[in-house]
Amino acid sequence: MSGVCDIVEHLPMLATLILGILSGSLPLGDLEYQMKALRVHVSDRVASHLVIRRVKPVCPIACSLCDHAEVKLKLVISKSGTVRHVTVVRADSRLADAAAEAARLWRFKPYMLQGSPVEYETYASLRSWTCRRGPNR
Repeated sequence: MSGVCDIVEHLPMLATLILGILSGSLPLGDLEYQMKALRVHVSDRVASHLVIRRVKPVCPIACSLCDHAEVKLKLVISKSGTVRHVTVVRADSRLADAAAEAARLWRFKPYMLQGSPVEYETYASLRSWTCRRGPNR
């Protein structure tokens, strides 16, 4: 029953969004802003307990550099637990793409709010890397 209440609660905002899109009067930036209003922020500590599958990034450069490297990412997680969007917040530019690529493969348990799954954003720090062993290493 709470799922129905959640939908009813958001109907005015959703109706405004739909009408704005159909009439062409809602700029895309406003749509993105409105969608963020439907997203909640989950602390990195809580989100770390929701991870079902974590893929380690592969170090694209000398393994010694990755040993102590940390990459901070902002993640948007869908209602179903897939990673919808990754933004690199802080990283060595040589490691950013590998970290983002690995994070896109992560899977999370849905975050429940009043009995219904919601999209959420969180931060994650990657400190553990897989060393790519090649013929020159």
